[in-house]
Amino acid sequence: MRKLYRPPVTPPTLSGEGKGARLARDHVKTKQADGAAELSFPDHWNEPDVRGPLYAMHGRVCAYCQCHLPPNDPGDVEHFRPKSRYWWLAYDFVNYLLSCAACNRHRKKEKFPLAQGAQPCLWEDRHNLHAERLLLLDPVLDDMEAWVQVDHDAPLCPVEPRAGLAPGSEPWERVNATIHLFKLNENGRLIQQRKDTINRALRAIPQARAGDPLKAEEIREMASRYRPHGAAVRQMLAELAPELLPPLKDDLIGLILDFGKELEVADQVLAKNPQSVLARTLRAEVLWALAVLWKHPPAGDGNFVAACLDKIGRRAEVASLYRTL
Repeated sequence: MRKLYRPPVTPPTLSGEGKGARLARDHVKTKQADGAAELSFPDHWNEPDVRGPLYAMHGRVCAYCQCHLPPNDPGDVEHFRPKSRYWWLAYDFVNYLLSCAACNRHRKKEKFPLAQGAQPCLWEDRHNLHAERLLLLDPVLDDMEAWVQVDHDAPLCPVEPRAGLAPGSEPWERVNATIHLFKLNENGRLIQQRKDTINRALRAIPQARAGDPLKAEEIREMASRYRPHGAAVRQMLAELAPELLPPLKDDLIGLILDFGKELEVADQVLAKNPQSVLARTLRAEVLWALAVLWKHPPAGDGNFVAACLDKIGRRAEVASLYRTL
């Protein structure tokens, strides 16, 4: 897992008179009238203005297993705290992560493990949510780099608690609980992908150090926070070749260029098939992602992102969405 930066935005769907915000208010009224009332949860979190900011956070990589999302799978908008229990967070952007279907539907599902003896927070105590004794790692709030490591020397490159964490301590327990829940060291195909990525980076290090620009670029791409297992590659570089660690601005440039390519393909599809819902949806999601990166860049500043948008020829299109944030 990796550290994620959550932009301080509230998508229009989830604010003001947006349909998610309206339904959230209705849920509160319903529960106040009858605490046992059952609620319905239409998937307003799948609107482009909600998914876009999540792609700005994650790229196309799962928050949990670090795998790249398949081309035919946009990823699940995963409720960190399950909506079945924490119903008031169902339409709250701060409760969302982007996950692959395997991690969300087959691993986590409705699970949200808490420390032994701890009780889940209730609506009445929602202002104390930060004090909840959860076992699952929160990639936004927790110190992922200080708590989690991948042992690149071991044959299976396992995910582990960081060396130095005291066994039995809260961070140590939470790292192990998360590894177990998502089967990070049990899924053979996941392990193989992680190993292949790390070994590819290891092979490229000597050539990059010798001045090969293509290998240096290859390492920069693999070490990006928006690439599969990028956190493991960054950790390895910090230990073995810190001079090759790319600045975080490079991650941002790469993500914006990737989004630019996606927009080009979507435009080509729409030129031939103007009714394509898939292409229109992808286009809207990516434009929202770029607007969020411009408004709240995780590295650099807004002017830097604007220059990147000029480079891919999308600044004018993104500007209208930028002004709504």
